[in-house]
Amino acid sequence: MKSKEITNVLSIRHTSPFRYCDWSRTSRQLTTCCFDGRVNVYDFLNFGKISDTLKVDTQPTTIRWWEGEDNKVLIGGSNSFLASYDLRSGKEIAKYKFKCGKILALEFFTDEKSFVASSDEVNRQSAEHNLIVWDLRMGAKVSNQIFHERYTCPCIRAHPSGANFLAQTTGNYIARFSTQKPYRLDKFVRYQNHTVNEFPVSFDITKDGSFVYSGSSSESLVCYKHSNGNYLRTVPLPPTNDGQDAACVDVRCHPVLPSMVAVSDWHGRLHVVQ
Repeated sequence: MKSKEITNVLSIRHTSPFRYCDWSRTSRQLTTCCFDGRVNVYDFLNFGKISDTLKVDTQPTTIRWWEGEDNKVLIGGSNSFLASYDLRSGKEIAKYKFKCGKILALEFFTDEKSFVASSDEVNRQSAEHNLIVWDLRMGAKVSNQIFHERYTCPCIRAHPSGANFLAQTTGNYIARFSTQKPYRLDKFVRYQNHTVNEFPVSFDITKDGSFVYSGSSSESLVCYKHSNGNYLRTVPLPPTNDGQDAACVDVRCHPVLPSMVAVSDWHGRLHVVQ
């Protein structure tokens, strides 16, 4: 962008605020989930008009396109809602049944056959449901308790190699797990030089898989080496105009340049860091 001003290409409006959005594999479509229970699909080859709409029985909290499929979506929501839908027919493909509270995050494995979901169902006696791996098409749970710490995981990312996936924890660190059964926790690698403090702090992995960038409640972006979890550096975010600190809550790595990262903070500001 040569201009310092943002050019508004298209405004998408809805009767209810958006909760989450996800681009399709081809980037032709954008799907959004809203507070009123609607899931809309916007077609950008047709000027961003709504091409499909679903209405679910609860408030959706997160949504993901199926890997390799541009007509199917996976939706997580409140009250243990987790299901896949075919957008062409509007019918449910699979229901993933378990009592887990609210779905916080979803991530597909690179094998396109399974995915991992995190929920807020964690108590003093059990952490059984904070991370669960599912068979995508059969709707069956394929993991037992894989994370024994009693922390919720607001963000999950699969490594591009397909060998492992990472989960942000409210214990102020990112944990690493194998994508092969029994999905063991890597006890020797932990990314821990940032804080969460009940914020929905996210992170991302560079496309080449070399680095992990995490947000932090301490108003900063933190970089780690993926292979061994070594801390590399911290980039502080500027304070707001009125001097308030702002937690860094979302992170997205550039798809080509591994040193460029887009981050957003709790006050709604967007920063590009290089």
